[in-house]
Amino acid sequence: MPLWRRRRFFDRFKHGKAGNSTVADPKRAHAIRKSKLDSHMAAWAAATAGDCFLEPILDLHSWELQEIRHWQSAELQHVRIIAWTPGRAHPCPACTALAGQLRPLADEVRNPSLPPVNCTCTAPGSTAPGFCLCSYEGVFDDELAAHRS
Repeated sequence: MPLWRRRRFFDRFKHGKAGNSTVADPKRAHAIRKSKLDSHMAAWAAATAGDCFLEPILDLHSWELQEIRHWQSAELQHVRIIAWTPGRAHPCPACTALAGQLRPLADEVRNPSLPPVNCTCTAPGSTAPGFCLCSYEGVFDDELAAHRS
């Protein structure tokens, strides 16, 4: 999502014009961002210690969806999957296959695509697969219409 479009979207919340949804609560938004960061740091610490990092990775993706859902409006009903892996030029084949896919937000909340079951991404300095740091990006309806045409 281009920066100017994000600014327009978040300005609508700041000024109380959030479409059909309620104005987002800044304290809740901060708590969600903090939980996301905590999950990321817990996954990183577990990976570098050679421990299982699957639970914090699952939490990280869940918090990302909660963050998008928190800012949800009548214009934001879909998400795009962004493939990204730290320390590598390209994500694994499983993450690459999901990259750029558009999914309904409600479906992703019920049955998340991330992390993919067969992800082979690894944390730097670790050999354990499944360290998926792919993320979700909110997609506006006008972007969705342009994508479909």
